[in-house]
Amino acid sequence: MTRETDQAATPLTEQQARALAHWWGGRYAEIQEADGQGRRHGVVLTVSPGLGIADPGGCRWVLTREEAWAWEERRGFQEACSPDWVG
Repeated sequence: MTRETDQAATPLTEQQARALAHWWGGRYAEIQEADGQGRRHGVVLTVSPGLGIADPGGCRWVLTREEAWAWEERRGFQEACSPDWVG
């Protein structure tokens, strides 16, 4: 079973999203919830569409810890502190 299927989606905190954006060369993004009651924190990455992991615009959004782990595993290496930040 993968991390995505055996856990509920856990939103990234602002600190996690900012650290991951820095490590991965992406940018931090704060998204207003559709109901206007809250905000989500995430990372926007520009990746090659040829990898099959980006939308046609070449961007990948990472908004949860599970998505962050999946991305970290795809990269082929891990940042030394990422388990502390990602969970």
